[in-house]
Amino acid sequence: MPEPLLYDESARHYAAVARAIGYVRAHARRQPSLAEIAAAGMSEHHLQRVFSA
Repeated sequence: MPEPLLYDESARHYAAVARAIGYVRAHARRQPSLAEIAAAGMSEHHLQRVFSA
């Protein structure tokens, strides 16, 4: 069974990626920048790392 801390971190990452996907879908016509997408909940660097993992 995973440690609670790891589960909580994974849940936060999942939620942030879900928000980012929602933002991209809602603003797809104008192609938002990574900075705009990341504003959904984490830094640009961290969002890119989590999204591509």
